[in-house]
Amino acid sequence: MPSQSIIQKPSRVNRAHNRLETAIERLETAIRKRAADDGGGNGGGANQGSELVSLQAEIRSLRGENIDLKDTHRQVSERLDAAVHRLKGLVGD
Repeated sequence: MPSQSIIQKPSRVNRAHNRLETAIERLETAIRKRAADDGGGNGGGANQGSELVSLQAEIRSLRGENIDLKDTHRQVSERLDAAVHRLKGLVGD
């Protein structure tokens, strides 16, 4: 039987994890930039407050997405383990 090259696409979980990592990096960059811009102590008032609230909401949202992805990953892993176990039973291994 000829061997076939299997090209694997990143899984849905991997793609979501990458998006999450990118979003966290953007948040960290924005926070560092904000801290550097705020270093003079001249204050930004309400604008800074609303941006902080927005960043905190985004962090909460990303954490929720991360929890969902971890649960999905666990479910997929369990299903794959069960499928492998069944296949091994059929093959007699």
